[in-house]
Amino acid sequence: MSRSPGSSEQRKADSARHTSQEMKTRHSHVRPGRQALTLGVAVLLAAALCARSPIAVSAQTATLWGIDACDPAQSVVPGTQSTMGNPQFMARYLGTSNACGSPGLTPSEVSYLSSQDIYIMLIADPSSVDFSSGTADAQNAIQQAQSLGAPPGTAIFRDVENSSPISVSYIESWYAAFESSSSGYVPGFYENPYSGSGSFPEDYCSAVSVMAAISTGVVLWSDEPEPNYGNASPTEAAAPAWNPSTPPCSNTTVAWQYLEDGGFSAGSWPSVDVDEFDAADESLLWNAPKGPGAYTPLAPFRVCDTRASNTTACSGHPLTQGGTLGVQITGVDGPSGQSVPSSAQSVVLNVTAISDTAATALTVYPTGYALPDTSNLNVDADVNQANLVVVALGGGGRVSIYNSLGSLNIAVDVEGYFAAPAGSSDVPGLFHPIAPLRICDTRQGTGTACSGTHSDDLLGPGQWTRVVVSGCPTGDPTCSSSVPANSTAAAVALNLTAVSGTSPTYMAVEPAGAGGTCPSGTPAFSNLNVNGGTNLPNRVIVPLGPQQDVCVYN
Repeated sequence: MSRSPGSSEQRKADSARHTSQEMKTRHSHVRPGRQALTLGVAVLLAAALCARSPIAVSAQTATLWGIDACDPAQSVVPGTQSTMGNPQFMARYLGTSNACGSPGLTPSEVSYLSSQDIYIMLIADPSSVDFSSGTADAQNAIQQAQSLGAPPGTAIFRDVENSSPISVSYIESWYAAFESSSSGYVPGFYENPYSGSGSFPEDYCSAVSVMAAISTGVVLWSDEPEPNYGNASPTEAAAPAWNPSTPPCSNTTVAWQYLEDGGFSAGSWPSVDVDEFDAADESLLWNAPKGPGAYTPLAPFRVCDTRASNTTACSGHPLTQGGTLGVQITGVDGPSGQSVPSSAQSVVLNVTAISDTAATALTVYPTGYALPDTSNLNVDADVNQANLVVVALGGGGRVSIYNSLGSLNIAVDVEGYFAAPAGSSDVPGLFHPIAPLRICDTRQGTGTACSGTHSDDLLGPGQWTRVVVSGCPTGDPTCSSSVPANSTAAAVALNLTAVSGTSPTYMAVEPAGAGGTCPSGTPAFSNLNVNGGTNLPNRVIVPLGPQQDVCVYN
């Protein structure tokens, strides 16, 4: 952080006496029967949103380049961008009381940094500068981060100055408070690793010897060395190779402040410090949401099937009791080349539980986050059942799926994703809700285009049926809003219900082709898995065909 005048000079004598070392951180296809179906609709319409460019991560080094400052980002980022380079992250204080005596991170600043595609690094510098209670300080920092909306998995670095009265007990209690909380935040320290420059290295290593979990559960941000201090260029182009100094014991250094404000070469520079961050650990930084995410529907495709002998990465890896499976979402191509891009914020998945040995609950959550105390799919033993899930993407564009009881297979199909619009004329659409409207009911006398005239118009095994979802059904005189028929609707949200099938089956929905044609083959994904004689719904989000139509398979 930017310090009071003279603080950087006070460390130079110590830094000259030490060397540094580099850190190495760290489906379900079952026998089809005959099935009636009902559909209820809502609509997604194409609409323009503000364009944003994706975060650019350097492909030339293993680090991200960034800054830290006492002053708000709005006052220093423009100058940094014009004179030094484009920071990929910025470190800022939490709270209103800190060593800088200036305002801490605010919601408006978070929005600004997001608009600039800049990750946020969080620093805690509580009012208890006497370091009397690591527990209270950690709880305070966690509360501040949560109030701003920082997601689980974000690191919070406690600021430790050379003069700070840090202690072994403080380090232990700071770590323990994070571990005992349900926040999912990662504890860290911003520190000077040189022995003799305050007591942090000695106390940290003593804490590690007493509580071994600290050696892997705490991350560090080193402020040494500072090469060519006093005559060093602070520009991004002049950033040194990754070489932070580390404590003599456990090395979990992920960040390096390699040059402090005041040590720059002559010139007109903004009041910032300059830093590097290990790109392998960038998930510890807060990638604030880039405004409301727009939905992009995709032709459904399967990214995971734990049953043996299929081509997905999950093949042959069923979920056992208490087991968690990581599923790669981004970068996986469907049969038509469709995929979820790395810029996606969240994804819409159809998750199917297949023949569990016991009644269980499945939880789908972002990879890298703490397991939430919720469930997305509750299923009885020896049943195939699906549910639509909307989940944020975690580290590396992955989601994790946890199974509480028994052993089962799962299938995961991608339906679409949410992301901030990029700089393209093909902007994804906003969601437009309408009053639920039954557009298709194959049972006799229901007043829809699908309705049987003299009997139920059942879907036979291996059969596709086309459903036009635009306009009001003739049997519903109260209909006042519907999916428009002018081709402005890009996709539709449906509630698909299987009604009293003659045998266990699965159903699938996909967009109709040119001229209202439906596929002739068997789909490689499913939206609804249901036993015979059962009525069961599931939500489906699917792109529309050229005539505002979809095809339903039994």
